[in-house]
Amino acid sequence: MSRHNTNRAISESERGAEVEWLALARRAVMYVARDSTDFTAEEVWAVLSRFAPPREKRALGGVFRRLKGEGRIAPTGEYRLAQRPESHSRPLTVWAQVREVSE
Repeated sequence: MSRHNTNRAISESERGAEVEWLALARRAVMYVARDSTDFTAEEVWAVLSRFAPPREKRALGGVFRRLKGEGRIAPTGEYRLAQRPESHSRPLTVWAQVREVSE
C-alpha cells in the first residue's frame, strides 16, 4: 500500500471513530509513553481494554500519527511481533515519548 493510500485509510478510520474515544486513546498513548521507555500499540490497547472499543479499531493509528506530528512520540526504528491473536504476529512499530532536552 502506498503512503498516500495509507494516510487516506488512516484519515477515513479517524472519521469513523467517536470524538470521545479519540480523546481517550490520546490520553492512553501518553499515559503508556510516560511510564515506559518504549512501547507498542499493544500496551495502549491493554489500557483501552477497560473501555468500550471504538467502531473503527484502525483509528488508533491516527492517534499515533497525530502525536508523532506534534512531536510528542517518535518511532524508535525497532519492531516487535504482536502478541494479540487478532494481530497475527505482525511487526509493530516500537515508539518512545519525545523528551525535551533542557539546556
